[in-house]
Amino acid sequence: MSSDDDIATTLRALHAPIYELQDLLHLLIPPLKAIGLLPVGSSDHDVKPLHSSINIPHHIPLIQHALIEKVAPTWESALRESGNLQLLVQYFCPIRVHEDVLAVAEVVTLAYSTILSIPLTDFSLYSLQRLSTCYSMVNIYKMIFQRFPKKQEVTWEDYVRNSLSIPTRIANSIAEGGYVPPSLENKTYLQRVCLQCEQLIAYVSTQDVNGMLMIRIPSLS
Repeated sequence: MSSDDDIATTLRALHAPIYELQDLLHLLIPPLKAIGLLPVGSSDHDVKPLHSSINIPHHIPLIQHALIEKVAPTWESALRESGNLQLLVQYFCPIRVHEDVLAVAEVVTLAYSTILSIPLTDFSLYSLQRLSTCYSMVNIYKMIFQRFPKKQEVTWEDYVRNSLSIPTRIANSIAEGGYVPPSLENKTYLQRVCLQCEQLIAYVSTQDVNGMLMIRIPSLS
């Protein structure tokens, strides 16, 4: 069985009704284990591993979409009450993993793209809140340019564009009557972005000249 077969089976199950928490855990855990993002110290609930590796840029956005649109609206509260919410959040804002895991940088940058490509939900706002506080601009810059084997500048520009588009998306959410976490409110968010830009410039100024050229704010038009 190929990784596409594995993921296709997982995706069909995530899109279908899930009736038991244990069944959901058995869907969430194998992909996380396969890419090294199962939180350190977490139980694997004796789930069966996937048969082959995951293509992160191809497969993870598909899983992220399913989790936002199908799983989180029904299961977020139950996962929180059972102490398993991080298994869901881990697909967007991974924590408690080994620092050298390449998948962290890939999943974080893909999460911004996935979340902002569809209407915001309570869970996607929660994930954006976690991302903005757990991973600063300097953290993401380092991960992209120190760990990504290719497409570094494209990935960086996508991240910056997505990050700077959040206030507009938040404003639309407010207009539609949605709740906005305090840390994502326009003034607070932009103040944090400005501070992180200053920190990033300070960091890059200690690097070589070529590194300095990598800081470009892409046009939002």
